[in-house]
Amino acid sequence: MASWSLVAVALGLLCGCYTAPLTEGGKGVQLMKSDPPAGCREVGSVAGRGDDEQRKVSLRNGAASKGGNYVRMETFDAATETATGTAFRCGSAN
Repeated sequence: MASWSLVAVALGLLCGCYTAPLTEGGKGVQLMKSDPPAGCREVGSVAGRGDDEQRKVSLRNGAASKGGNYVRMETFDAATETATGTAFRCGSAN
């Protein structure tokens, strides 16, 4: 039974059907197209690839891994399904 589960996961990954889960840190990241509020500090660039949901998850998780809690989405390339943005740390822990 366990071997069939591994096969199913492997097939999902090969198909590109797998979406990485939103991390606990990623859940606390705002994803916006606008500039961050005043007083936020830039912490780095982030990128995401895949369908709309995959891109959003990657951008938010990437920002969280850099200590950010806000992402300003900047580019989207439909041909490659890639989005980029800048991560910021906003608030009292700035």
